[in-house]
Amino acid sequence: MTDQYFYCLDNDGCDQFFDIQNPNGRTIASVQFWDDREQAEADAKFIVHRLAMHDKLLAACTRHLRQMELMLEMDDPQAFTQIEWEAEPLASLRQVIAEAEEQVIQPTD
Repeated sequence: MTDQYFYCLDNDGCDQFFDIQNPNGRTIASVQFWDDREQAEADAKFIVHRLAMHDKLLAACTRHLRQMELMLEMDDPQAFTQIEWEAEPLASLRQVIAEAEEQVIQPTD
């Protein structure tokens, strides 16, 4: 088991493909190819990179949002009514984080 997404070359006796695997080693997608192995591998690398960046960006955004919220609270703990909380500039960041967290599908294995 690893803490990163990865890809590996595989075949089924007829076709060749790059399996994209989650950190638990479960195949979550495959990029099939016959002739253009370089393009298939580039596609697999792209998918693995995007999956890894999703996790990193979500963690960074969440961490920085919490830091900004704490700084704002320290400035004026009484400043945030519900309307201000939803209307202030960090609301869009909260929304994106919430959407990204909803999109995370937990493995069944």
